[in-house]
Amino acid sequence: MFINKTHLSYNKTIQFGLKTYFIWLVYGVITLFWSADPVAGLNSELIVMAIGMLSLLFFPLLLKNDKKSLLIIRNGWILGLCFTIPFAIYEIVTMTHFAYSEEDRLIGGIGIYAPFAAVFFGNYNNYCVYICLCLPMIFWALMDDKNKVRKILYMILLGVSILIIFINTNRTSMVVVAIYFLSLLRLKARNIFAVLGLTALFLVSYKFLPNNITDNIEILFNNRVNVDYNEDTSANIRKGVFLSGIDFLFETNGFGVGAGAFETHMAKAPRHQGIINPHNFFLEIVSQYGIFIFLLFVIWLFLIMRKIYTNSYINSSLKRIFYASVIVIPIIGVINSDSLGFTYWWVYISSLAVISSIDLNTIKNDSEYK
Repeated sequence: MFINKTHLSYNKTIQFGLKTYFIWLVYGVITLFWSADPVAGLNSELIVMAIGMLSLLFFPLLLKNDKKSLLIIRNGWILGLCFTIPFAIYEIVTMTHFAYSEEDRLIGGIGIYAPFAAVFFGNYNNYCVYICLCLPMIFWALMDDKNKVRKILYMILLGVSILIIFINTNRTSMVVVAIYFLSLLRLKARNIFAVLGLTALFLVSYKFLPNNITDNIEILFNNRVNVDYNEDTSANIRKGVFLSGIDFLFETNGFGVGAGAFETHMAKAPRHQGIINPHNFFLEIVSQYGIFIFLLFVIWLFLIMRKIYTNSYINSSLKRIFYASVIVIPIIGVINSDSLGFTYWWVYISSLAVISSIDLNTIKNDSEYK
């Protein structure tokens, strides 16, 4: 049905991504022969990855080199986040949660039950990951949309999203938010005023928030931000997990322990201190699938950034947002574990590849990519 339909060309950036994904999946199936947990590798990773990676195959078929296609991607992410916000607010207000784990959140070392929002992402950290992946689309809309009413709505959505990150007391997500704001420093005056307005809105609204929510925000700064990181038990345990993942890579001569095998190997590792999840997107890749697959993936991210740089339609302010959207991937990737098993990661990366490939100032010749 797509043969006679005009669609976005499979340029070199998208082609490289498709080849990388194909090689990755084939290699992943091969690793099941030596994986310590092939069932988990197949069901929890490879099948989910294959489904998510299809987005890179179908997006160019369904989209064109036009403004409408850009808006479809941008608005799709924004509407997706808007759909989750009512559930998040319901969770925070009622302390009734949709998460399938950690139904009651007892903050360690403080001994109080705190509100949080997990929606349908398993736990509050996974929901923070999703919010972080939606942030560049909100900033993009805030900068690009000329309608004042929609600008205000985008500011409110951005403010609520950041507030949820604060309530979930996720420090790494705060770093991601800070990076996006720093990328906006060279914006025009009107956009800087918009950012200042958002900050003012948050500070004013803070005075009217319920006590249990403001308590959470104070916990974030007093017990999770203003701490001695040399004595941060969580950070030290995660460091041990990271070093173990590197050990796995050397032990397998760079081939990786196999799809789904990280937790089994970690449980037996000398550095094991109670956490067996990788808690690192890149570590999941390199320790399980080896150095070759990891390098292919990193090269593809670099090609996406280069495509953003050469895209004549994207203005300099938006380019900084899109640069940041790639740069923060390894930072967002340490928020929670089992990232390879979440479809939204693959849809996000496919979205960036397609956005970078839509250049309205250049007429592409299909023969260029044959």
